[in-house]
This record gives sequence, C-alpha cells and structure tokens, in this order.
Amino acid sequence: MSKPRTVIAARSIPPRPVARNLLPQVEGVRFVAGVTASPEAVTVATIEAEVDAAEAKAGAIKLADIVRIAGLVRDVSPDDAPSADQQLQRLVTAYKTANAVEAVAVFKGIPAGVALLKDDDVEVLIRKTALRFGIKEVVPCLLRIEAIAQDARQYWKKHESERKPHSQRAYGIASFAVAAIEQENGRHVPGDQPRDASPSFKDDLDSLKHQIEDAERQLAEAAQRSAQVRYGRGMLWGAGALVLVTAMLAAGFQHWGVKAAYGVAAPAGGLGAIVSVLQRMTTGRLSLDYRATAGMLTAFGAVRPLIGAIFGVAIMALIAGEVVSFLVVPDANELAFFAGLGFVAGFNERFAQDMLATVRPE
Repeated sequence: MSKPRTVIAARSIPPRPVARNLLPQVEGVRFVAGVTASPEAVTVATIEAEVDAAEAKAGAIKLADIVRIAGLVRDVSPDDAPSADQQLQRLVTAYKTANAVEAVAVFKGIPAGVALLKDDDVEVLIRKTALRFGIKEVVPCLLRIEAIAQDARQYWKKHESERKPHSQRAYGIASFAVAAIEQENGRHVPGDQPRDASPSFKDDLDSLKHQIEDAERQLAEAAQRSAQVRYGRGMLWGAGALVLVTAMLAAGFQHWGVKAAYGVAAPAGGLGAIVSVLQRMTTGRLSLDYRATAGMLTAFGAVRPLIGAIFGVAIMALIAGEVVSFLVVPDANELAFFAGLGFVAGFNERFAQDMLATVRPE
C-alpha cells in the first residue's frame, strides 16, 4: 500500500506533514524549477529533438518531461506554435500509451500538468519559477484534491468501478485549480517578487474550495455505504454461526430435558441485534469507521448477533434466577416471555445494560 498523502475525515481534512522533493511538507503536488529559454533559442527542431529524446525512454516518460517541454513550446514564435503544439501532443500521446495514463491536462502558460494515472491516482506538477504571484493558499487545496483520489484507492483497492468516479472527480477539480492558477498568472507581469492574487482569483479559490468540500462529502458518504455493506455481510456470517450454536443447544436441551424457554433468549437476542442494525441503516443513523479494513468491518459485523445473544441470555438468567425482582415470569407463557425479553435485550443494548446495572450484591 502506498503512503497516503493526507487523511480524509468526514468533516475536516488536515494535511499530513510529509516532505518530498523541492517543497517541504508537501507530497504529491510537485514544484520543479524548469529551464528558462529565450524565444530566439527555442525552435520546432529543438522541441522535436527533446520529444524524440523523451520518447526514447519509452515507459520512463514522466509528467515532468511533458511540463518541461510545454515550457519550451510556450516560448516558440507564433509562426512555429502550431508545429510545436503537434510535437507536444505527440509526447502526451506517448506518455499516456507507455504508462496507461487515463487523462492528461497540460497548461503551457505556467507550465504545469495534471495526470490521472492508471491506478486512479492524481498527480499535479507545477513549474515554480514561472509563477508571478503567491499560491500559498492553493497548495492545501491541491493536497486535499489528491487525498480524495488516494483515499478512494485505499477504500476500494479491488473495486475500480467504485473508486473511479472519485478519482475522475479529483482530476477534474485539480485541472480547474491549475487552470485558475494559469489564468491568474497571465494577469501579472514578470517581476522579481510574486504579487498578491487578484479578486478574480480569490473568487476562483472560493469556488475551488466548494468543489473540494462537495467531493469530500461524496467520498465520505460512498465510503460509509461500502463500510455498511461489509458490516452487513459480517453480520450474516455471525447470524449463521448463531444458528449453528442454537441448533446445538436445542439438541442438548432435548437430550437433558431442559426447558426450551431457557434457550430461546439466545437466538431472540441475536435476531434483535440484527433488526436493530438494519433499522439504523435504513434511517441513516448507523455510522461506522470506514477507514477500518474490510476484515475488521466484517469481524465487527459478525460479532454483533453474538453480542445480542449474550445480552439476551444474561437478562434471561437474571430474571429466571430471581436476581431481578421487578419482573415476574408468567408460568403459562414462559417461552414467549423469554423470547420477547431476549429480542428487546439484543435490539436495545442500553436496555440490557440498564437491567444489568440494577443488579446489586446483597
């Protein structure tokens, strides 16, 4: 499993302090120095030679190669621009083919690039020396965008169809963010010191934050649904185990002549627990830790019916043993009484806990 860049929570997304490349405490959003060339020094032949050299690396073509050559294409004369664009597109096609990249967005004005990789990860690369204004506020946004794709990969490692919409959404938002940076960069003239962003860019930044929040919300909701499905599957396994235990108890009770009423609380408690979980699922009140592994969620679901059965048996034992005196067992309906009591104990754990709390040593 690759090292995640940030951790997504249901409400807030704090970035992890990780160092990478040239920008301290930022991983994934890469800033490269690049090479500055004068327009007179860049020709189509120069770009074609650079593309040929990059293509010779075959599968080793990187997004950094595209961003570097995009900077050269930006500096060609207007007459050479169409031919230079064709060479850049040739490199992009080779990059996508060699690396099975799903989509690439290239921004010559900065230059920069955004790629949706074959593993549904999102990569953002920006040439920092070409920036004419401060983008400190944008960096956390880019980290949150990449975290959406990273966490989608974590939650649905083997289910591409479930993680794909989130990675595609992250790619689209990242492209919007870099396009806004490119547009704002064009509003500033080159200078020694980066300028403050314009009001138009701040409006774009507000829109970007809203898009990120919406994408995070959709990711959290989808992850919660998937966690509930895994939990429900585990609960079915637990119900199956409880059925086997109940069958063994029934055979034992029949063999030893024990009343069936003394064993009915176990399956009734398990059934109550299952109904409780299903009821909370349908009303949207079941909240699970969707960052837990699939095995843990399945295990937690499997023990839920067993916990309900244990509560049912515990309450039945307290009442049958007259440890709890405020409930009287009806002689004629003993079986139905313990079945109902076990169901309530499994359905409402608080009821069972309150019953157990009333027991005081004499």
